[in-house]
Amino acid sequence: MRKKLIKTVSMLLSLGVVSVLAPRTAYSAYSGGSAASYALNYVNVPNPNYSYFNNADCTNFVSQCVYVGGKDTVPVSSYASLDGWAPYSATWANAEYFRRYWKNTRGINVYNTEINTSNNTLNAYIYQNYWGGDVVQYHSTGDSQHSQMVVGQTTYNGHPTLRVAQHSDNALYPLSYYFTITGCSHVRVFRFHPYK
Repeated sequence: MRKKLIKTVSMLLSLGVVSVLAPRTAYSAYSGGSAASYALNYVNVPNPNYSYFNNADCTNFVSQCVYVGGKDTVPVSSYASLDGWAPYSATWANAEYFRRYWKNTRGINVYNTEINTSNNTLNAYIYQNYWGGDVVQYHSTGDSQHSQMVVGQTTYNGHPTLRVAQHSDNALYPLSYYFTITGCSHVRVFRFHPYK
């Protein structure tokens, strides 16, 4: 029986019917386009299949987008545990716990820098290196305070920038415009895609 199974699997592999599954990484199985499309569909009117937290829904919304983009949920042992990511856990709904989970536990590349609203080099770097489906967070104290989903590219004041969707103030913004109103001094950008 074992020899027959090995022979059958070998034949299916050679025909391309099945493939050997590579181990999943932080970057595997992710469609930034799907995440961005979901964000655009639900930025103004939240998805009724999820809870909506008035004035505190930004990371819950971003987590929904990341999930639709293809990242699997992982059961959590307790609300504030960093061992998983599932709806309404701290890693799903809280900006700082989201950062800790994806950066420290899952190894997502995070670019952290000071916001300088007159620095077009910063805007150009972010524009060239991040795409729909990536995540932007803001902070001043070190702990992330707000999350947004990148949905595409646009221009603002004649310069290229990313377009971001957010909840809590359900809206779409050019990233470089949001830099001027955020009240935070630093930005973190999470790359959910492999480097291109």
